[in-house]
Amino acid sequence: MEYIFFDIECANCFQGRGKICSFGYVITDEKFNIISKEDILVNPHSKFHLCGHGNHPGITLGYDEKTFKSSPDFNHHYGKIRELLTKPGRLIFGFSVMSDAGYIKSECERFKGEIFDYSFIDVQRIFTDLKGL
Repeated sequence: MEYIFFDIECANCFQGRGKICSFGYVITDEKFNIISKEDILVNPHSKFHLCGHGNHPGITLGYDEKTFKSSPDFNHHYGKIRELLTKPGRLIFGFSVMSDAGYIKSECERFKGEIFDYSFIDVQRIFTDLKGL
């Protein structure tokens, strides 16, 4: 059994569609020994809009815009992301994965890739339930 923990950052979410600029992940074994990790940088082919809204502050990305813009786009990374999330015997975890799953779906639609199914555990939902929020 392997575990994969992942998080996605987007350049923007205009029209409710996230334009992925980063897919970061860590894969561990059952004892949480790290097997592999990577931050896959993606050219979002869209402008960056990182300011906050409502009670949510803006975000600061780990790389500058130029670095993202010079990276391959989602189509280039599609196969690897799909493989990471659909490999048999792997449990998938993340925080706010409901949102991240939507970003992957919208990028598949935008770049004409096949939408794929995978199951995940959203730690944000567990936290919310435990705190009674």
